[in-house]
Amino acid sequence: MRSGAGLLTEDAEDIIGASFAVEEDLNKAAELAMQHIEKKCKALSL
Repeated sequence: MRSGAGLLTEDAEDIIGASFAVEEDLNKAAELAMQHIEKKCKALSL
């Protein structure tokens, strides 16, 4: 387990089932969100 930012951005999904990303660029933030959604859909075979 990491402390600080690593806990929120990398370990949170394993610990509490949530993920967080910090990105100033809106296009990059949208891409990160879409990647996460696609990963979850694939895991659910959707």
